[in-house]
Amino acid sequence: MGADGGPLLDQWFDRGRSLAPDGPALCAGGRTLTYDALDREVSALAGPLAADGRRRVGILAARGVTA
Repeated sequence: MGADGGPLLDQWFDRGRSLAPDGPALCAGGRTLTYDALDREVSALAGPLAADGRRRVGILAARGVTA
């Protein structure tokens, strides 16, 4: 839980994915990613960082579906 008692972003995402894995998770620039597709994209980026022992990373990205 976050400081305000609400869910953290990863908890919100996991809940959405469990309820509707093929539902829209991210829509931008005329493109939509489902929860499952977004999870695959995130895992592809985060996997190597986690394997290298990274626990926290900063992310700078433009608004959109691709990073």
